[in-house]
Amino acid sequence: MHMSLPRFPGMVARAVLIGVAVIVMGAGSASFAQEVPSWAQTNKARTAGEAAFGNLGSDLEQLYQQHQRFQTSKSAGATFEPTVSALPVQGEMVTVDFLAQKGEGPALQEALRALGAENVARSGRLVSGRIPIPALAEAADLPSLHSAQPAYMISAAGSVTSQGDAAMKADDARSQNGFDGSGVKVGVLSDSYDVSGNGSAQNDIDSGDLPSSDRIEVLEEASSGTDEGRAMMQIIHDVAPGADLAFHTAFGGQANFAQGIRDLANAGSGVITDDILYFAEPMFQDGVIADAVEEVGQNGAAHFSAIGNSARQSHTDTFTDSGCTGPNGGTFHDFSGGAIQQRLSIPKGGTNATFVFQWADPYASVSASGVGADTDLNIYIEDVGQDTLIAQGTVANAGGNPIEIASFKNDTGSTDFDLLIECTEGCSGDKKPAQMTYMFFNRNISVDEYQNPGPSGYGHVNAEHSHSVAAAAYFDTPEFGGPDPPVVESFSSEGGFPIYFDDDGNELSTPKNPPAPDVTGPDGGNTTFFRSDSNQDADTDPNFFGTSAAAPHVAGVAALMRSKNAELTPSEIYTKLEDTAIDMDDPATGTSDTGYDRRTGHGFVQADQALQAVGTIRPAAVSASVDRSFTSASSSSDYRLVALPGQVDRLAEDVVDGEVGTEWQAYRDNGSNSDFLVSYDGSDAFRFQPGNGFWLISTQDWTANELVSSVDLQSDAAEISLPGGNETWYIISNPLDEDVSWSEVKTENGISTPIWSFNGTFTNVVQDGDGTFDSAKGGEAYYFKNDQGLSSLTIPYPSGAKARAVRETKENTSTLTLSATQAGTDGPSSTVRLGLSETTKTVAAPPGQFEAVSLRIVSSDSSSARNGMIMIRQQPLDGNGETFELRLQSQKNGQVNLTAANVSAITTQSVALTHPSSGRSYDLRTNSSAPVDVTEEGTDLKVHVGTKRYVNEQTDDLAPSTLTLNAYPNPIRDQGTVEYELPEASEVHLKVYDLLGRQVTTLARGAKEAGQHTVSLSAAQLPSGVYFARLQADGQTRTQKIVVVR
Repeated sequence: MHMSLPRFPGMVARAVLIGVAVIVMGAGSASFAQEVPSWAQTNKARTAGEAAFGNLGSDLEQLYQQHQRFQTSKSAGATFEPTVSALPVQGEMVTVDFLAQKGEGPALQEALRALGAENVARSGRLVSGRIPIPALAEAADLPSLHSAQPAYMISAAGSVTSQGDAAMKADDARSQNGFDGSGVKVGVLSDSYDVSGNGSAQNDIDSGDLPSSDRIEVLEEASSGTDEGRAMMQIIHDVAPGADLAFHTAFGGQANFAQGIRDLANAGSGVITDDILYFAEPMFQDGVIADAVEEVGQNGAAHFSAIGNSARQSHTDTFTDSGCTGPNGGTFHDFSGGAIQQRLSIPKGGTNATFVFQWADPYASVSASGVGADTDLNIYIEDVGQDTLIAQGTVANAGGNPIEIASFKNDTGSTDFDLLIECTEGCSGDKKPAQMTYMFFNRNISVDEYQNPGPSGYGHVNAEHSHSVAAAAYFDTPEFGGPDPPVVESFSSEGGFPIYFDDDGNELSTPKNPPAPDVTGPDGGNTTFFRSDSNQDADTDPNFFGTSAAAPHVAGVAALMRSKNAELTPSEIYTKLEDTAIDMDDPATGTSDTGYDRRTGHGFVQADQALQAVGTIRPAAVSASVDRSFTSASSSSDYRLVALPGQVDRLAEDVVDGEVGTEWQAYRDNGSNSDFLVSYDGSDAFRFQPGNGFWLISTQDWTANELVSSVDLQSDAAEISLPGGNETWYIISNPLDEDVSWSEVKTENGISTPIWSFNGTFTNVVQDGDGTFDSAKGGEAYYFKNDQGLSSLTIPYPSGAKARAVRETKENTSTLTLSATQAGTDGPSSTVRLGLSETTKTVAAPPGQFEAVSLRIVSSDSSSARNGMIMIRQQPLDGNGETFELRLQSQKNGQVNLTAANVSAITTQSVALTHPSSGRSYDLRTNSSAPVDVTEEGTDLKVHVGTKRYVNEQTDDLAPSTLTLNAYPNPIRDQGTVEYELPEASEVHLKVYDLLGRQVTTLARGAKEAGQHTVSLSAAQLPSGVYFARLQADGQTRTQKIVVVR
């Protein structure tokens, strides 16, 4: 039915009839005569032996013929370069979207593979793959083939931490809420990940611009590309550094792109983003890529697509019969008043010009019923000066897809071109399509007459489960001192393509008008390698512009939202992004727009507000999994603070195994000033209830595995009771199913008090732990001083407590720490802090009855035993110095090691520790450790800070009050030290004996001054065993056992 037109350089056209000049009459008046171009009036049949390319189209036929000429005349080492650079050619392969005959999709897929096609993917009747160029002639003759087109595509990229992160306040969202995308995988579809040779993925991993390799999954890589996908992944990592990443190339045709979306979702990507548009994606019906977006969206994956960078580079019209016959037997479209040509300006010098022409008919590639286009339209581009056909799209569309593509490189020397549209079938009467639109993808091209510009964002961006993203430069946002509201990029595509047909190809009674774009995100931020540096910032890092950069920014925000609530549906994510966005203006309307518009959507994304709008998912029940150990359960330090989570209401004896009093014992703190620990009596006061806890010791581990109903929340917070509202100590617990940052609890309640955990000794959770108020689902409870007299404590449901805890600023960093540990053990240690400040600051100490070693600062407040000891004290310097009094106790008689840290926090000249009863002093600036003998009754210590003279005065006056003898280390291996203290000057005899009472050596003899003395003991010549050092002085004798280990 169709015959070819004469061949013009590099082009094949088809025609049947000769056009004639006509007179078009207006309403009662003559308009003008329109001359049909001479190229459309010439007819020529195919030459013998010429490949009958039929519905492979002119671009593929031209490519095939050019390749044939290249093969005939190529020189050694020559590389094939297609004339039309926009063709998706890699080496000697071209990527093509093939449309199968109805019911022939699988057959076509196998036939193409037999011809050497690679990466073949199928979606319904659409089969995509890379095929050898020489095989195109055979592909054209496949009986299973309906038609084909090159898989033309474009990314939405325009021409280090992205500044877009701050522009949309994602950095605030992370710091304020604590969520970083952890637990979420974000899938990316673009050209390639790591093939360009421009930097490398490993370099980006090493520099921290990508996560570690075990958190990146590459499902399918392209054979060539710019690695734009890696640049997008850098952006996502900036916004959501805790998220895992996955990549699948979007190259390989529409069917491969659609399969890539499904593969990413199947690999666990809960958020997906892409920046690729295939020219042949339907404008007026959901295509195979949109169907994939819908499929994964219904299964929970949120999809973010770049709207595109084509502004309003389109022309929309309805077909009007001009009466002029076209080259393929149809009639030309009348643009206005009988004009069948529309003037275009295309810069010379090799400008690539691609025109995508579609109209409102069903698409056979996606219609479930197989119905295709009713109309056959063609598009032609002519060089005005030469009266020459330059490019055309002339596929037989009836029964297939309503699309033509004409593409060429302008190396003609001319800038004036005309565009013509011909209808060969389906344009008579009421049958003609409701709309036809062509787009062009070069901003340097202009339509000089009869222009009706409009939307350019089409394809899968219009899918119901796709959220399409426009772009605003980060420096045009309020966060960077730019305009408020932000300003959309001039190139950002306008949306507005109506959907006329359902998935079966049935015409809708009322066309759908999907919102596109949906929101706006930032572009122009830094990457390590992609694109080039912009003068808009002071650094030299490349800047990534385009909606390709905006979409992954917003996808990163979605990852933050999903990490806060994994149960969010895509629709909930989209709605919260829209509701919290900054409303923007569409500059094309010429008026101030309020609310949604077709250039900016709902406005500029505000990550912090979107994240705040996300409610954290709360389970109906808490799973308590308790396994608490009490070591040997032989000393008071083996007690533990215990609790249970949720809406629990259980008596202790119903939860703890064994017999009370013999196998376990519990205490509660009644809050009184004395005798405050009450042992278990079976009363309701010993019920595990939300927020409370007890002391517990048991001869066996306490285990509990049960499901407990969650506590009721008011305004996303739980309330735990502090009976009586007394300003005293309480044992409290976190009844929620999640850990909470204690800093959030302090802020919520207006308090500054820390909480204390216990494991043989007390630990300040904020100062010495990770700052976390652990959920009682692990059985943990804490001591808390209610210094504000609160009747209840509000526990906010966590906003990323674990993430925030590691960033919590440690308090009292300007203090010296002093820790006490039982000698010969690894702990636990009891730690106090002291320092200087302009005002007195104190933190009360929890009760020390159950500590193995208890070190406390003695308070000047002696109103009660519970107020007399503190853990942290800072006070002003009084004159030349200040003295801090300490009390050290141990459950065992013996030596305790004191260790000082952060001594540099004391800015005075001298810092010394003194042990008055022994007469010893230690310069803490030169010696950070000190051994101290202590009994269960305890011993007093002092820390002196001030001028050198002040401190020396305190240490010079020391004299031991009793005769003492010690040895360290003990046991001794090679060399040890024996230390003795004399309360007054006396005659001394210090000797060492073995276990049989035989003298081994004399260490000291003669008159000695009062004070501390040390002598060395060499054990190198002594066999292993037990020895005794005996000191005689002033009529007294002291003995110290010494163990030698060889």
